[in-house]
Amino acid sequence: SIENLYHNMTLQFSIAFSEWIDPLGELYDAVHAFSQLHSSTDLSATHCSNRLVWEKLERLEVDAAIMCDTQVVSSMDLDMVSFAREQLCLYFPASVSGDTPADWDQALPHIDAVYGAWSEEESTELSQRMSDNLGLPTSQCYTMSNFYSVVACAETIPCFVVSDARFGHLCHTPFLRNLPLHKESALCCVWNKKNENPLLPEFVSHMKACFQD
Repeated sequence: SIENLYHNMTLQFSIAFSEWIDPLGELYDAVHAFSQLHSSTDLSATHCSNRLVWEKLERLEVDAAIMCDTQVVSSMDLDMVSFAREQLCLYFPASVSGDTPADWDQALPHIDAVYGAWSEEESTELSQRMSDNLGLPTSQCYTMSNFYSVVACAETIPCFVVSDARFGHLCHTPFLRNLPLHKESALCCVWNKKNENPLLPEFVSHMKACFQD
């Protein structure tokens, strides 16, 4: 009788998305399909800064986080499984002269959408994803209030934005040119080892199945 009640009780499952990725599009379709398979589950999701993601994982406030594997700091308290390949691109207006960063006349500002102030770790991530990969100096970073503002700025002023060509916020911006960053990275599920939510292994397996190449 107890076992029967357990299997019929309403479960909860919460997800946190890293600020660097777009929770809509392909990711939304995969998460929605998971919720359809578990109609009695109360599923919730949040999109927040990486710092807040780590805090939520540590406090067991979310069951799983979806982020880039290059952003995961190895920890005895965390487990991680990659499920989809990243395709990072540098986006910039067609008006910028030169086909490669080495040909550009000057350093360009970087435009970022706001999810709170950058930490030192997040600034390092920015450097790794752009400057180190392309030898591209950053003249200044401007924070915009939302991604509509990012797109508007990228369309009108010489600047650059980094986004994932498969999962990023600038996927559908035909007025921008882009260059691949050729960085080996992937999206992954991260969770606290103390988390005993029975849906966790099912969710990880589901995400891997959805994005098998």
